[in-house]
Amino acid sequence: MTPLKTVFRLDSVTKLADKLSVSVLAVLLSSTSLASQELPQNGQILSGTGSIVQDGADMSITQNSANLDINWNSFSIGAENTVTFKQPSATSTALNRVTGTQTSAIHGKMTANGRVFLLNPNGVMFGAGAQVNVGSLVASTLGLSKIET
Repeated sequence: MTPLKTVFRLDSVTKLADKLSVSVLAVLLSSTSLASQELPQNGQILSGTGSIVQDGADMSITQNSANLDINWNSFSIGAENTVTFKQPSATSTALNRVTGTQTSAIHGKMTANGRVFLLNPNGVMFGAGAQVNVGSLVASTLGLSKIET
């Protein structure tokens, strides 16, 4: 009877391993799906004039003043998402300050015709598939209280 018990135990372990594999795969796929559908959240314009509009997987930040200062709860761009800064000129500056607790993860597209600052004390990470096409970019964990004119 000992061999039967051993076979039963191995069969039970195999079934448990299969169930765990399916569970782990489901978690990985759902987190990949979430990461691919991510855009900056809860933007508040503190100074300057402009607007923030989300249309599906795309976000447009239209800047009407030379400088725009925005606080965000989070600032990440999923692999399937695009954030576009529409700025008055190449010398225009958009300061994006993250006030939440998440690292900024840039996996999608970011475009701007001017200068973009992305400040997040929790870190800023650019994935292998990230596409950044801006006049200039500063990504930092340091703080900046305001844009100097």
